[in-house]
Amino acid sequence: MEPLLQNTSVTPLTTSANNTSTVYCNGTCQTSEPFAISTRTVYDDALEGLEYVNIILLPTCLVVGVFGNLITIFIMNSKAFSKMGSRYFLAALAVSDVTLLLAQPFNKMFVLELFGRDLRALSAVGCKLFFWFFRTGKMTSSWFVVYLCLERFTAVLFPFRVKIFFSKRNCLIGIVAVYFVIGGFNAGWTYCSKIDSKGVCNPDSFDRKDPQAVTLYRSMLTAGSSLYSLIPIIIIVTVTPIILVSLGRLSKARKKLTNTKGNSSDLTRATTMLVSVMVSYVIFVTPITALHNIAFYIGVDAFGQNTKKFLIFRDVSQILEQLNYTVNFFLYVCSSRPFRDGVSQILRLDKIFESLHRLTSRIRSTDSKTNSSKISKLSDKGTQEKQKSLDEEKGASSSEVLQDSGQNKTSACSRVCSETQEQDNETGATSPEGSATSSEDNETGMCSPEGFATTDEISNNTVIYNNVP
Repeated sequence: MEPLLQNTSVTPLTTSANNTSTVYCNGTCQTSEPFAISTRTVYDDALEGLEYVNIILLPTCLVVGVFGNLITIFIMNSKAFSKMGSRYFLAALAVSDVTLLLAQPFNKMFVLELFGRDLRALSAVGCKLFFWFFRTGKMTSSWFVVYLCLERFTAVLFPFRVKIFFSKRNCLIGIVAVYFVIGGFNAGWTYCSKIDSKGVCNPDSFDRKDPQAVTLYRSMLTAGSSLYSLIPIIIIVTVTPIILVSLGRLSKARKKLTNTKGNSSDLTRATTMLVSVMVSYVIFVTPITALHNIAFYIGVDAFGQNTKKFLIFRDVSQILEQLNYTVNFFLYVCSSRPFRDGVSQILRLDKIFESLHRLTSRIRSTDSKTNSSKISKLSDKGTQEKQKSLDEEKGASSSEVLQDSGQNKTSACSRVCSETQEQDNETGATSPEGSATSSEDNETGMCSPEGFATTDEISNNTVIYNNVP
């Protein structure tokens, strides 16, 4: 078989600068086309996977998070948590989380593509108002977690003063102060929330060539990041270990005094629930804080077109931030039994469980009745077979008895008949009518013709045997 490309000249094969090979083969060969090289990398696969994750996770977090936080608000106003001073902070935290969860979808690119336009950019006022709600929900949520941390710190280290420092009045004043301070700051920060030339509501729109504008935005970003996460994380990371160490010492002292292991106290259970919220906050919020600061200091737009590595970091940070506002409800359920009871009462789960218990009880009773009826049928059948065998044995024994009695009577009758015949022979001469005949003897019923018991006698013996107990 001849090769497809054969160089018949002495001139070697040459390769041009654009990766096309020129082959001289009697003028029949043409310049080959360049090979298509795929430029897709692992970062493209990661971005595509994160896009699918966002499509699935966003509606899930929206539905589950809003539902769980609304239930939390109702439970915190119930009697079960009426003595818990931090319930006001937990209710306010749920309100802030709901606000952020409802605003979060409008920041996603696939949502913008789904509607075909940016719903945040319907008007300039709407753009500013959207980011005011968005930022206020994020920052107030962080400070309510700080309040929870400080309340637990006071409850563990100063248990006799917690009711004074965190009374209902003081808690409500603290909540209003947080909304006032952070809401006022975000109202000033909306100066840079504008609609750009592409019709997109951009929260970081300012003239990057103007030194004054850059300095102002840097100051607002630093203050916003500090209010949102830097200061809260520093407080939580500092205070939480003190709470855990003090709580461990109190638990050991209580066990020594009571000499019993028993269940954990109410203080321990409440602290465990709130510490789980603090730890999850630090884990989920730190990446998004780093994202905004890195974007500013390297001179890129956090929500604009960037390198693939930065886009991956941005998507992961936003996913973690979204989980932070969804997971609190499940932390309460896992760490607090009164909260679980409240959820069961609101959702009527106790009645559902009771109906399921009744249904399973009925099924079990039906199965037991069926099994007992089967067992009774089997026992009746066995009793009948046993009775039948006893009747057969009884009939066989009665036949043997009758045969024995018949043989005995036959022998007696034989002796009687022989004696009677001898007497008749002796008295035959004196009898006026001569000796008695055999037929007359048979008529007297003394003996049967063959010398055996008669049929009537056997029947009478059978009746008598059956009547014997």
